[in-house]
Amino acid sequence: SDIATGDELLASSHVVNERTVGVAAAQGITTLPVREPARVLICTGGDEIGDGDGAGTGAAMIRDANGPMLAALCMHHGMKVAGRVRTTDDPVAFGALLRSAIRQSNPTVVVTSGGISHGKFEVVRQLLSPLDGSWFGHVAQQPGGPQGTAVFEGTPVVCLPGNPVSTAVSFRLFVAPVLGVAEAESTAVLDAPVTGQEHKDCFHRAVRSVVDGRVLVRPVGGAGSHLLAQSVEADCLLRVPAGARPTPGDVVAVYPL
Repeated sequence: SDIATGDELLASSHVVNERTVGVAAAQGITTLPVREPARVLICTGGDEIGDGDGAGTGAAMIRDANGPMLAALCMHHGMKVAGRVRTTDDPVAFGALLRSAIRQSNPTVVVTSGGISHGKFEVVRQLLSPLDGSWFGHVAQQPGGPQGTAVFEGTPVVCLPGNPVSTAVSFRLFVAPVLGVAEAESTAVLDAPVTGQEHKDCFHRAVRSVVDGRVLVRPVGGAGSHLLAQSVEADCLLRVPAGARPTPGDVVAVYPL
C-alpha cells in the first residue's frame, strides 16, 4: 500500500532526511550514492572591517556582519564552511591571503562579499578581473546589482555585492540553488501595495500567511540594501519583475528563505 514493485524509490534530486534512512532500510539498502556538500571558503572584510567579535582596525571600525551571515546561510542551505579569509585594501596582500586560504581549506568554491564595484579599494575586482574568463558587471535586479565570477588558483569564485541585504539576496538567488539546497520558487497572493522599478527586477523581503486557504504575502522593512535588521522577520523574497505594477490581489512569485 506504500509503494509498488518497480516504482521509483528516491529521485536523483532527493534531499536525504530521516525518513529516507527508514525507507532505504526497509528495502535492505545500506548505502546510497550522495553528492558531497559544497565546501565554501567565505571571504569578507576590508581594512575597516572587524572580525565580527570586535571592531575593525581602520577609522570606520565596522564589525563584520556578512561573514557570520554567510556562514549561517551556507549551513542553512546544506553547504559546509571550509574556512574564512579576510580581504585587505592591498590587492597583492589579499591575493597572498586568498591563495594560502585555498591551499589550506581546499574549498569547492570561494564566495566573496564586497570589493567588486568601481571604487578605489575594490580589491576583489582588482585581483580577479584580469584573470581569463572572469566577469564583473551589473545584473538588472535590486538589491544585488554588482556581481562577479572568476577562477583563482583553479577554484571557482562567486563574487557578491557587499551591502548586507544585497549579499543575502544574491546568495539565495545565485549560490544556494546551484551549490546547495533551496526551496523552489512558488506563488502567493499580494496582500499589500508594493513598488517596482522600470528596468530592474525587485526582490522585496516579505512574509507569508495563510488566510482562508490562500497564501498571502506582504513586504516587510525598507527597500535599502543596508537595512539588515528590518529584514530579519522575512521568510521569502517577493519578486516584482521589471516594469510590473502589481496591486493587492495579484499573484506574485516568491522565493522561500
